[in-house]
Amino acid sequence: MDSGNKVNFPQQVIQTYLELLEEEIENKYKYDQALKNYISLSGMQTQAYQEAFPKSTKFIPNLDQYLISQSPSPPIVVYGSPGSGKSTTLYKTFVEYKKQTTSSKKCQYIPVFIHANEIANVLDDLKGRQKEEITSFLSKLYENTEGQWKQNFAKLLAEASTYKLVVIIDALDEFVDKKNRGKLFSFLANVLEKTYQKGTKWILSCREKEYRAFANQLKVINVRIKSLSPTQFENFLRKRLKESNATKELSPPERREITRVLNKLTQANKRGDLYLTNPYYLSLWVDLIAAESNSGDDYVPTIDELHERELKREFLKSMKIDEHKFYQQHPSLIINTKKVLSVLSYYILEQSLKKNIHEGVAINDDELLKRWVQPILEINNKNDVDKITNSRLKSFDGSDVENINYRSEEPNFIKVLEYFKKAVSNNWSNLSHFLSSENKKFFIVVLASIIDQAFQNNIIKFKNDDIDKMLFERFTNQRAGDYLAACYLRERKDDGLSKVLRNKEPNFWLSRAIALAIASSEEPRIILEPLEIPEDYVFESAIVDGLILMQSKQKESLSKSSQIGTQPFLDKFIKHLLKENRFNLVDNPNYDVCAPFILLGELRRLLANGYSDKIEFPDNFFRELITKELKEQNIPVCRELYLTWFVYACNVKFNLKDWLFLVSNFFKLAGQYEFDKMYNDFKFSIKDT
Repeated sequence: MDSGNKVNFPQQVIQTYLELLEEEIENKYKYDQALKNYISLSGMQTQAYQEAFPKSTKFIPNLDQYLISQSPSPPIVVYGSPGSGKSTTLYKTFVEYKKQTTSSKKCQYIPVFIHANEIANVLDDLKGRQKEEITSFLSKLYENTEGQWKQNFAKLLAEASTYKLVVIIDALDEFVDKKNRGKLFSFLANVLEKTYQKGTKWILSCREKEYRAFANQLKVINVRIKSLSPTQFENFLRKRLKESNATKELSPPERREITRVLNKLTQANKRGDLYLTNPYYLSLWVDLIAAESNSGDDYVPTIDELHERELKREFLKSMKIDEHKFYQQHPSLIINTKKVLSVLSYYILEQSLKKNIHEGVAINDDELLKRWVQPILEINNKNDVDKITNSRLKSFDGSDVENINYRSEEPNFIKVLEYFKKAVSNNWSNLSHFLSSENKKFFIVVLASIIDQAFQNNIIKFKNDDIDKMLFERFTNQRAGDYLAACYLRERKDDGLSKVLRNKEPNFWLSRAIALAIASSEEPRIILEPLEIPEDYVFESAIVDGLILMQSKQKESLSKSSQIGTQPFLDKFIKHLLKENRFNLVDNPNYDVCAPFILLGELRRLLANGYSDKIEFPDNFFRELITKELKEQNIPVCRELYLTWFVYACNVKFNLKDWLFLVSNFFKLAGQYEFDKMYNDFKFSIKDT
């Protein structure tokens, strides 16, 4: 190279890295589509805020600007509920840092975007001094990658210490190697503390409950994000429905369509179907409304309908066909994919606690094959399968399963078929108890066909896309994976949700599947009423998540007993959350100082999501405890008690006695807690309602 090229080479390495990384992320996670409908989580004082748990909050008026600040800062963790916009916000942050870096001759903060699952492959190797050096971490992360551009970038950083990085790690809650999640957070606690003091910026994201389980290990700024405002909903709908920006003039029919959707949303909120305000579910609902334009304003989709829509979108995206053709060619594909992949999803969750999942899970395990027998035989015959599977079954008519004549034009399917044929033959001594010889071929062909189509259409991934080894790695859409595991829990009577709840398995690797299974159960109270609830935050939170995701008609049923003489589940659950020993700061030697904040936070979520009028609020408990904590000047706990009661009072009919108590204690609290903070708490609570 001449001297000019030598000078430009580092910049070329960085620019190539950023361009190809952006392309890789878009191909893998489809965030480019999300940016088209991007709504900034800014402009509302209470929407994003720093949380110094449990003492105080500092509101962030513009989260986008906050995250791309060039000033050094401690690591930031953005957390919130599923579908609240965390991943899209972090990807937008990466894109903005990339623009700054590539448009400037002088590199400022170079963005590095990592999905948490990528760390699983190298976590065991990150020892000693490597934990203290970001360059060693990236070198290890990229050394075995096929992308030379990543290796070049890591090498450049190792050779020069002048570059400043902003490392963005998305979806800590999706870290697939559940067994080593504690190890992941220990590593992060070490590397974050060592490197940010040397100039590296860190921005991470996690769902709230998974983050809470390990938050005390990380010395970070906690940034919590809340739901969208009505104005933001309207802007989101403009972009989502019409793929136009919010300033473009819309035609009268387009305006009427947006008004129609907003009216539906308003009616749903009045009924208490508040899960539809979640951007993720709202996006899926908009898809459904567009497909079913004749549905009335009282139509509310179920959780099943919304998640099935997600699966269908993944297939349509990959197949590049419209819905009409999809239904013509694949009428049963979604139903049968759910049957097969729900078994796989739950099995992967189980296995993730027993082995290092980042090595991949071989899907020929005898137990997994046994679990597949029932759902596949439920398909019954060739008329219940999709067009492709039906064609494959016909091509094997009259052939014994051991002597199938393959079609050369389907090499990937042949590999999957051979794999399952060999697995079934090797395990036949066990499988013959569940599967007859005459059903053997039907089982193998249908199973292989559905797995093959899921792989070809980017629903599931094998390790390094190596179909020969058939080592399952992950679902490309983790939300879809959680829903599929929930389907297994909900539909399997002997080893499903009832067993998990009965055995009191509160592992948070199951929490999202538990929540979705509860929310989508036809008779959730039959499962929940006999439940002996353990004192476990993650387990309790999973139940609250499930209760919130329910439709309003299901919520009503939980305020009644399914059997005479039994206590309604809602009353039982609230008494459980408010057990006196969990609020006793003096007499309990094992008292958890965070307990009141977590438990009252869960109760507040229920009150703000359609349950205030379905419970008997324990006002005497709150009255006595507020008076006691105020007298002892335990202001943080007193504030949480006060706000919980306040949220309840805002959601039910006016009660003079309650409001006199709340108003009088507002001034007492404000005098000890700072009036402006208490005033912001008021606004925050009102917005929650």
